[in-house]
Amino acid sequence: MKKLLIIIAITFTTISCVNGLNGYKETDKTFEIGSTVNAYFRFIRPGKENGFPRNVIASYASEEEITLLLSLVGDNTGSIYDLIDNPYSDKSKAYKATQEKFGDFNPHTSLFRYYTHKDGNEWILESGPCYYYCFSEQITKIAITSNADWDSEHTAGKDLSELFVAEFASLSDYVQRGFTGSPETYIRKEVNLLTPSDLSLLMERDWNIFGGYDISFVTTTIPENIYNHTITITFTLDTGETISYSKNLAIHSN
Repeated sequence: MKKLLIIIAITFTTISCVNGLNGYKETDKTFEIGSTVNAYFRFIRPGKENGFPRNVIASYASEEEITLLLSLVGDNTGSIYDLIDNPYSDKSKAYKATQEKFGDFNPHTSLFRYYTHKDGNEWILESGPCYYYCFSEQITKIAITSNADWDSEHTAGKDLSELFVAEFASLSDYVQRGFTGSPETYIRKEVNLLTPSDLSLLMERDWNIFGGYDISFVTTTIPENIYNHTITITFTLDTGETISYSKNLAIHSN
């Protein structure tokens, strides 16, 4: 049967209010899943991604500031709904493996109940804290370089990470402190000071085609000939793989 997903971030106590809605009948299909992350995604591999075309990096440059915005979401690697719909699928196994990797076994489980509409179609109602999206891959290091001399100390190809400040959202602190307090932590640090822990459970903020971004980099150190530069941002993953994203500052907007 066709399934329509209704996601409602409410508490467990309020979910019972739906039972009284006209035209719906609660079935015996109930699932409790202990996780904070609703679904995991891969980072985009430049030149290897299919599907919706996008600029991975948007850049905005002025005499005072350069901002790079990265929209990094790639394929969905697994979600809670895979555990419900097909618990033996590859995506279900990948989801469980990522949970294990990041230690995201939240005791404050999310409750999923099926409700049957009067026309026979099934609806899923969700409650609890589980409505976050993260990347399944772990960044261990970020490097930023340019193809031209930035200044006398930062010649072409030299790491510029000390000049840029990164900003992004993460669930790492929430998981590490035992699932207490606010799940989202907004991290703002110089790139050279970022730790693997900071970059663990990096949140996917792009919302697919809606034009958002997942991580930003800002510098107020401006090179003399700004439009001569192509900046490359390189992620090193815990697998040893590197992924690089490049942007010519002469083309400074999407």
